[in-house]
Amino acid sequence: MEPTFWVWALLVVVFTAAAAVVDMRTHRLPNVLTVPAFALGVVFHVIWGWVSEGPWGALTGLGWSLAGFAVGFGILFVLWLIGGGGGGDVKFMGALGAWLGPRDTAIVFVASAFINVALLALIRTWQFVEGKKPQLVQDSDPRVRRRAMSYGLPVALATWIVLALQLWNQAQAG
Repeated sequence: MEPTFWVWALLVVVFTAAAAVVDMRTHRLPNVLTVPAFALGVVFHVIWGWVSEGPWGALTGLGWSLAGFAVGFGILFVLWLIGGGGGGDVKFMGALGAWLGPRDTAIVFVASAFINVALLALIRTWQFVEGKKPQLVQDSDPRVRRRAMSYGLPVALATWIVLALQLWNQAQAG
């Protein structure tokens, strides 16, 4: 496995871990986290493309990164329009898409939905066993108030699963 893969994977893990922690603590995914992560993802893939394949590789890296951004941002933007999440979630998935590319971004989105449902079921079951009423987030933004759980954690977990599967596949191939 080439060292660039490990650097890429480490940066993705750090970004998603930071986003999960910030989102769980503040119920927000701030621009100060998502915008630089997006820019760094694009720059990383342009440089990686240039180093591995020259100028055409840089263009390929740029296109791949922007396609991933479009998938992540686009899916969450539609959900945001119908009231299904916050603006930070949209930018978070766009930034993550710039790192993962279009295919893996779509996989992370679907996997995070399943993880979200599973985590919510566990939380609600635990609350029921403890005899507690479910609590919504206390916030002035009605989109945030409706959420029972932060979006950053399920996306981080889904991303780590996708990365682990990539490592597994590469280990099996080589």
